[in-house]
Amino acid sequence: MATPIVWAIGARPVSFSLPATESPGIAENKMSYKIEFGGRELLGSVEILWEELNRIHEAKSPYFNEDFSSFSFETRKRELIEKSERGSLRVVIASDQQGRIIGYCISSIEGREGEIDSIFVTEANRRKGIGAKLVEDSMHWLHRNSAEKITVAVVYGNEEVFDFYRKFGLFPRVTILTSRQRINHSVD
Repeated sequence: MATPIVWAIGARPVSFSLPATESPGIAENKMSYKIEFGGRELLGSVEILWEELNRIHEAKSPYFNEDFSSFSFETRKRELIEKSERGSLRVVIASDQQGRIIGYCISSIEGREGEIDSIFVTEANRRKGIGAKLVEDSMHWLHRNSAEKITVAVVYGNEEVFDFYRKFGLFPRVTILTSRQRINHSVD
């Protein structure tokens, strides 16, 4: 059986289904998800999940984990707000029936370049199609708003997500190598 999902687009709900979760003794998972769309006013709502994603990046990054450990949500939020002032920003949030946020996707457009800036779905809600629906919505928004190029940055060490992004026509193009130490340019 399929799990009914309702996406609210403005005042018009759109329904879709996700495959039921196979669990011993459970034939059908009847869980609905509420989707909320907005802009930078929703950024604060994703703080806890963003921090969880940042901890995962810290654990997976073999060279820059200290950068993730010192990277705060307030800094990231400020960067995204600045981005929104130069272009457009969209935040999509998925919540369960109890109103708990279980996933989000943040995307932006500057000029004709779109980016999926951040996406996260809680561990318990992965492999249910929620992340795919969040990216699908973001990709549609980016295309509707004339993005000619769409990028997503993937933390080194997290390459297993490449297959997920390939489903949306996003492929690895280049690997950028970065020095671990900051260069001091002060003159003595």
